[in-house]
Amino acid sequence: MNKSLNLGFSLGLVVSTKDKGNVTEVVWDSPAFRAGLTTATKLIAVNGQEFAPEVLLEAIRAAKGTNQPIELLVKTFDRYTTVRVPYFEGLRYPYLERIDGTDDRLTAILKSRT
Repeated sequence: MNKSLNLGFSLGLVVSTKDKGNVTEVVWDSPAFRAGLTTATKLIAVNGQEFAPEVLLEAIRAAKGTNQPIELLVKTFDRYTTVRVPYFEGLRYPYLERIDGTDDRLTAILKSRT
């Protein structure tokens, strides 16, 4: 089982699932960064439900194409606050894409030695 939930390409944060919602990384100028989340933050609830990785993923899916921000109840040190993250693009992950007209170096790298 993964010990973290990497949402760096969508919300812009990485959340520890081992430590029950501790934010371990925030991507500069991401929606999470602009909403004020830091590595001192712990996610307590997502849209009124207790934090769980599945709940956060479902909130991101549900917000796609809407204008309803994702609402997070967070704890930073001894303070609880509600943070609204205006992110509406759904889950995003990086992938390789072939660019026409360029050398195919990956095939050469992965080719078995003869």
